Amino acid sequence: MKTFIMVFLLIGLTNLMMAQNNIAVLTPTNELVYASKISNTDAKVNSDYLSTFTNYKFAAKIEAFQNAVANYDIKTAAVYQSKSNDTYTVDFKDSKNKVTAIYDKEGQLISCQENYKGIKLPYSIASKITTEHPNWSIKAVDCEIQYSNENQKSSVNYQVVIKSNKKTKTITIAL
Repeated sequence: MKTFIMVFLLIGLTNLMMAQNNIAVLTPTNELVYASKISNTDAKVNSDYLSTFTNYKFAAKIEAFQNAVANYDIKTAAVYQSKSNDTYTVDFKDSKNKVTAIYDKEGQLISCQENYKGIKLPYSIASKITTEHPNWSIKAVDCEIQYSNENQKSSVNYQVVIKSNKKTKTITIAL
C-alpha cells in the first residue's frame, strides 16, 4: 500500500513540473480598464498592437480593454521570471468579456484573442444593417478580435442577432 501511495505521489509531482508556459489571470480594476489617458512616461511596448486598430471605431469597452492589454507590464506580475524564456498567458476578464493575451519575456504582445458580448455596434455598421433589414431590430451583438504580431494584422468579426416579430437572424460581419 505504501508503494502505491509513493508511486502516485511521484507521478503527481512530475506532472506539475512539466508546465510549458506561465499563466496569470487579471481581473482589471476600473482604474486599469477605464483610464482615459496614459501618461507619456509609460512605455509603449505594444504600440504596434494598438496601431492595427486605427481604422476601426470600437465601443468604449473594447477600446478600454485594448488599452489595458497594450499597457500591461508582465514584468510586474508575480509569475514573471527574468531568466526564463517562457511565454506568459494573461487573461483579462469582466462579467461578459474576456481577452487572452500572450506576452514574451520582454513584455511584447505575441498574440491576442478578444471576445466581447453585448456591446454596441459602430454607427456605420448599425445603420447599414437597419437599412438593409427594415422592420428588424438589433437584439444582440458579439465581437471577436484576433491579433498576431507575426503579420501585425488583426481580424474583427461581429455577430449580430436581429429580430422581427418572432423571427430572428444572425448576421456575421467580417472587417
